[in-house]
Amino acid sequence: MTDPRRTTSGGRALERALLVVGDTIEHAAHHGEALAAWSRLAIGTAFLVLWPAVTWYELLAGITSAYVVEAVAVIAICWSLFTLWWLARRRITSRLVILSVLFDCALVLALFTIYVLRPPSLYFGLTRVAGLGIVYLVIVGAALRMTRSGALVAAATIALGLAPLLLLDNQLNAGRAFNGAPSVLATYLIILGSATYGWFTARRTRELALEAARLTLSGERARARLGAYVSEEVASASLALDEIPLGGVRQEAAVLFADLRGFTSASEGKEPEQVVAELNEYLEAAVAAIRDAGGVVDKYIGDAVMAVFGVPTAKPDDAACALRAAVGMERALADLNRRRSARGLPPLRQGIGVHRGVLVAGNIGTPERAQFTVIGDTVNVASRLEAQTKELGVPVLISAAAAQAALGAPGVPALRSLGGVQVKGRVEPIQVYGLA
Repeated sequence: MTDPRRTTSGGRALERALLVVGDTIEHAAHHGEALAAWSRLAIGTAFLVLWPAVTWYELLAGITSAYVVEAVAVIAICWSLFTLWWLARRRITSRLVILSVLFDCALVLALFTIYVLRPPSLYFGLTRVAGLGIVYLVIVGAALRMTRSGALVAAATIALGLAPLLLLDNQLNAGRAFNGAPSVLATYLIILGSATYGWFTARRTRELALEAARLTLSGERARARLGAYVSEEVASASLALDEIPLGGVRQEAAVLFADLRGFTSASEGKEPEQVVAELNEYLEAAVAAIRDAGGVVDKYIGDAVMAVFGVPTAKPDDAACALRAAVGMERALADLNRRRSARGLPPLRQGIGVHRGVLVAGNIGTPERAQFTVIGDTVNVASRLEAQTKELGVPVLISAAAAQAALGAPGVPALRSLGGVQVKGRVEPIQVYGLA
């Protein structure tokens, strides 16, 4: 089932797929920032609840450092809630990411400042504090934002902020703090290692996200290219299968045949390129009407087009859709003829036959090369009705079966009975209708 409009809609599909790359990275960064906010919120809440249980005596005694820790926890909670509120309503920005990283660094440095100003009873220096591990988590955690610069900014901020704290620690806690050159060097080497790990983590995560986006893009490109040769519906169904099964499904559907009248003889003496251009111009207009009515183009036969309604997905109003398509094709041809007249070209004429009944829809051919199509007497009758339009001198012929199935549906055109016609392959005449 082919569709010339798929060349343009395929281009739109590729444009949509190109946006997937950026959207994938942004979504991952958005998710990473939200995860960091939830983690900060959990840690801040834990400090807010558990800290008084550990230092209640300091709080009762009015010791400032105990209250500072609580204040830092409250600030962390407020910032986390603000970040989550922002992310729920707006797109993430690089400014928010860097600001969030700097905020985490400031919180950590504030906590270590408390260590320096009011060290615990068992204190051997800032470089030997067990809680120093949170520094490395902040640096590596910056990679969650999908930005390599985040880890570097975090490491640089921590390294610069830690230096004066170490000097102050050695001065205020002389004799207790053992921040010697080896321990300081080890601390900064770990900071450097954390920054490197965070940088590569962010890089690898971005690469994985980009690879996922490329796979999506590749799938969209394949769908778009396949859509130039088969309908979008059939392309989607085929790509979802591991292998294409041969055979078909028996179902009821409506079939529409349309053919240009006298186009072959009118093409004599014209250049092949001009003939193809005129034919494609007609098909573009005709297929647009078919698709707008919910139809699927099955195939092109020279200057004829065959469309089905209710395939591959069954529709209760397939006959009504086919009738709407016939009316739309007539209007599209009238518009096309006005444009042709303006270019000094003769008008085109078409014949349309519509029938509804039982048919078989499925893949015909071999496992190596198959074609999704519909076969059956319903298809033959629709083709015969299209041929009868020339004999009766009407543009559209609709079988009684199609007319009755469409009866009462919204948007169905008014019809007039044209009596019975004898078609090849049928013993009894078929009652037909035309557009009123």
